[in-house]
Amino acid sequence: MIRIVFLAVFAFSLTFAFIACNVDKNSNNDFDVTVRDFDVEVQDYDVEVKDFDVFNSEVDLKFDANAVINSVSSDLVEMTLFLSDIETKKSQILDKDNFHGYFQLVKPGDTINLMAIEKKVIHNSELQKDNRISLVLDYSGSMSHNDNNSNQSNDSPPIFFLVKAVEEFIRIKSPDDLLSIIRFSGGYDPMIDFSSNKDALIDAIYVDSPLSGGTALYSAINFSLMGFNSDMNKYNNAVIAFSDGSDNASSISLDDLVQNCQRKKIPIFTIGLKSVDFYSYPLSFIALSTGGFYYESPSPSDLIELYEAVSSNIKNSYHLTFYWDKNKFPQNINDYQINFITKVVSSKITIAQYMFPNISLTQ
Repeated sequence: MIRIVFLAVFAFSLTFAFIACNVDKNSNNDFDVTVRDFDVEVQDYDVEVKDFDVFNSEVDLKFDANAVINSVSSDLVEMTLFLSDIETKKSQILDKDNFHGYFQLVKPGDTINLMAIEKKVIHNSELQKDNRISLVLDYSGSMSHNDNNSNQSNDSPPIFFLVKAVEEFIRIKSPDDLLSIIRFSGGYDPMIDFSSNKDALIDAIYVDSPLSGGTALYSAINFSLMGFNSDMNKYNNAVIAFSDGSDNASSISLDDLVQNCQRKKIPIFTIGLKSVDFYSYPLSFIALSTGGFYYESPSPSDLIELYEAVSSNIKNSYHLTFYWDKNKFPQNINDYQINFITKVVSSKITIAQYMFPNISLTQ
């Protein structure tokens, strides 16, 4: 049974109503999605023990967190959670008992935390699903010369390091994982459709083609989404997009692109290489709004490490399902702002947290 916790002290109400979280900027609340039935043992919460651990735990974040919310209602939240170590940027396997989820209902002078009564925590490796990832790569003219970046370690142009990083990413993938490769400059060019063949994928990134001006980043990402039109539940789907400049040639706006990504519920991981024309906001906004992470590299030589980090984030993702008794929600639920919060709490210390704000619940 859900235990409704009324925080009687006003100061405590303010503290927990506005606790610092990694906030998903996804404003699209259309959650008409079929919830997958995972054949995993449901874990009951000992609410009496967990209330203090979760609600009042000290916060010492070790991981950034972001998520794709697959379904949400007053009795269920189903999500895919991604974690990125703040120092190493990689993820790791964590204790399943440390994952918690609750609704936070907030109005002036009153905060109610509704802890889930049951949960399923599934590491990506347990799903027995292959990854299906589209690699969107900047082959614009600025990638061919190294005078755009003051942190160059040698005379090799950025494109050299990008190709080496992607080659390593291909080599370390699991044998059955599917990758596609899309190049872009002023337009976009699909080099190879989804394939598990490592040799064919590596050959595709070395295909000789002239690097031209213009940056159609948004159009290239939007095109990559078309490759995910089938078998959505059969794979773990994601896009990894790289650019060293600002978009100036796309036929789709940034907002429309993000809405398309949110509609398909595909996380976009973005990597930016600083250059004269570099502008980080679009890459950051795309990633944070869709469930991925944004990583920034001051030097092309760091790209291999960043692609390895994204690989780790995807491989060590968690599929979480939390359950509530919807009959325990207050009758005046429309008077509250409703947030969903998930935390990873270890030894009564919150090491990761994610909040999905301003939810409209269906009863």
